[in-house]
Amino acid sequence: MTEKIIRKILEDATKGASGSIIITRPLNEVVDYAKVWPELSLVAETSAPFPLTCYFIRHAKEGYIAAIVVMDSGLYWYLPASYRKPEALAAPLRTVILPHLLQHKPIQRLTLSKAELGERGYQFGKQVAAGFQMAREETGVCRYVADAMSFKDVAYIRGMDTGIAPERITSIKTELGNVAHSMERLKIELELKSGISVLSEDLGDIAKSVNNVCERL
Repeated sequence: MTEKIIRKILEDATKGASGSIIITRPLNEVVDYAKVWPELSLVAETSAPFPLTCYFIRHAKEGYIAAIVVMDSGLYWYLPASYRKPEALAAPLRTVILPHLLQHKPIQRLTLSKAELGERGYQFGKQVAAGFQMAREETGVCRYVADAMSFKDVAYIRGMDTGIAPERITSIKTELGNVAHSMERLKIELELKSGISVLSEDLGDIAKSVNNVCERL
């Protein structure tokens, strides 16, 4: 995961740009949880599966000021230089992000490499790593781990429902209708070309389920 990708995701989230698809859920007044599909020009630059799991940190007056991307191999972050203070990440990470993240997985790792981050970034990361336990320190590399049991006494973080605008509900219905139409068309193509099969019947069942969801929205 590169700084370029995270910076672009943060810019898209801050400006509401159309490049990346970003769906957010506020966890509190400071942190939003998000699923992100980066714009196509960035997809080839990472092997990470999509959607990406992200957290955005918000400044009361200036909107999002930082983004953290979660991967099995570690956490990756970006802050503009004007907000690059360890506590800007460390406090939300310790009090909200790690507790929320570890509600859904048993363990999270973090690796800091001086060769990749440079001396300043390496020391910055060591200050940010509050909430993690040092697993191993080698020359120029620190490996941290956080486990769910460390946060077992923290209250469950559900997040806040923000609702969906009526016009967005209408567009969701349209998208689902198009999906159902495509599946029905593919079902018919399979049946006419290869005969009725379990696969074609499954496609028909999925199309009906999608149509039912449309009717309930």
